[in-house]
Amino acid sequence: MAAGSSIDRIDSAPNEVVAAAANPATESVPVRIIVFNDHPVFKSALSWKITEESGVEFVADTVSLSETLQTVAEQPGGVIHAVVADLRIGDGNSEGVESVRTLVSRLKGVPVVVCSDYFSRSYAKRMVEAGAAAMVQKSSGIEKLTTAILEVASEAGSQTPKVNGSAA
Repeated sequence: MAAGSSIDRIDSAPNEVVAAAANPATESVPVRIIVFNDHPVFKSALSWKITEESGVEFVADTVSLSETLQTVAEQPGGVIHAVVADLRIGDGNSEGVESVRTLVSRLKGVPVVVCSDYFSRSYAKRMVEAGAAAMVQKSSGIEKLTTAILEVASEAGSQTPKVNGSAA
């Protein structure tokens, strides 16, 4: 995908992906991600499959907002290209949309890709408003999630948020 273009859709099924602005990743460095999710099987499968097939570097998995923020802060040179976050996770005080809003505001320039089994158009719009770079439904498959991660990590600049190809 050319720099400056937008991610309109990753799947042809309705309501599966939402995309907005993203962060550039340097071509000489593998795309490095942190997964913020509380499902061990999902994290294990994602870390194995995504590194095996795409060369994305799985840096860490976290189970809380505070742990995610701390893990990013501890990275040498601060190089994290994306955080993959579950929609229904947080620290008890901040869940879902608020977690995404906090990640986006505290991790300036690091795109947040929301991956959840729960999806609705209203949540998609709220995620875009909170600053999520993309939203992928878990049932879409690992290939769709990998595509979203690679695209948001390589996109440069800001674009108008998109919900299934239309401006949000």
